[in-house]
Amino acid sequence: MLLFPLAALAGAASATVRGGRLGGLAAARLRAPGLVWVAVAIQAWLGATGSLAWPLGGRFPILVATYVAVGAWLIVNATADVRLRVAFGLLALGWLLNLAAIIPNGGMPVSLHATAASGMAAGIRVDQGHLGKHVEATSSTALPWLGDVLPAPALDSVLSVGDLVMCAGVAIGVSRSMLHPVDPPTSCSERAGPGSAPTAGPGQGSRPLALG
Repeated sequence: MLLFPLAALAGAASATVRGGRLGGLAAARLRAPGLVWVAVAIQAWLGATGSLAWPLGGRFPILVATYVAVGAWLIVNATADVRLRVAFGLLALGWLLNLAAIIPNGGMPVSLHATAASGMAAGIRVDQGHLGKHVEATSSTALPWLGDVLPAPALDSVLSVGDLVMCAGVAIGVSRSMLHPVDPPTSCSERAGPGSAPTAGPGQGSRPLALG
């Protein structure tokens, strides 16, 4: 989905105008980055194998497990840097809104009216291909307003409220990282501060021990 890269670019552009530097992104220390990448890879795999039959409903538990992994990653990083708490708070809120729509419906409900308004092909199967984690929204859909009901013709896609909240988190996170890069680690001598007495080395200011 192009939405999140575009949100990151918007955040970077906003920070650049205010004097931010890309070096701040490299300095941001995110915890357990492999967790979210594994979850994204599994979701991509689920989408690529959307036409396969899954015994005992195994597909949906795997999808939920990926969302739980992403949630754990968000919680871990929300406490890592106070300057990014707002960003990760918005990411966690958007994630929770999407999960609230997915769990009771067996997947993210997608409005066919929204897909038509976004310019997507008529008769599209929302449960296959790149939309493999989605289900068609019907009159019996729980919390339909949290599903993908917002047409985005420019992106040839449909979005959810949770997606928009997460995009705000991405933009704010990138912007704050560029404007307030994480301080580099200090050396022992810098932590000691000026005027601190140097540590005595061998033979300096110490008496040798008398043996025997």
